[in-house]
Amino acid sequence: MSDVDARALVADCLRLPLDCVPADGTIETIPGWDSLRHFEIIARVEKVTQRRLAPDEIVGLRSVRDVAALMSR
Repeated sequence: MSDVDARALVADCLRLPLDCVPADGTIETIPGWDSLRHFEIIARVEKVTQRRLAPDEIVGLRSVRDVAALMSR
């Protein structure tokens, strides 16, 4: 999956326009990325990749690039 796919996933989960989610965006810099939406992102990544994320992957998921990396595994 590409960075664009990861951005689109994050934007959709956060209910934001794609242009509000930069490729270098993080949990600290993207508005609305709170704990509830974080779990939605996790669930969506698991659905897309068709696998359960390990606890260390969930804890390490802090940016759009992290989402892209998980989606490409």
